[in-house]
Amino acid sequence: GLDSTFLILGGSFALVLAGMLTGGQSTAQSMILPILGPAWHGIGISDLNITLASAHLGMAGQGLPPCDMNTFIIAGLVGGLLGQTVNPLRSMVYSSPYCLYLVAAGLYFLF
Repeated sequence: GLDSTFLILGGSFALVLAGMLTGGQSTAQSMILPILGPAWHGIGISDLNITLASAHLGMAGQGLPPCDMNTFIIAGLVGGLLGQTVNPLRSMVYSSPYCLYLVAAGLYFLF
């Protein structure tokens, strides 16, 4: 069997990575959580903590580069309204500390 710490850290990384690559929190959760949720429940994590952690981890992945869909949409709208070029990657880099905070909060609920 897997060590519970490895299962928590590996599963958390998978949720964040899925959010990073797809650009959506709900996509990350619907792809990974049906497999990961029962495994986390099996090692003794409560359903409430699994829900809170997956929401935080999925949102953290959604906001990290390279594929933050919301930032691309908002950057396009703001750039169109202002008539200036808006760099969405710079915005993602600026929001990265907040996303890392969300990762820490998600891990808090799992440990």
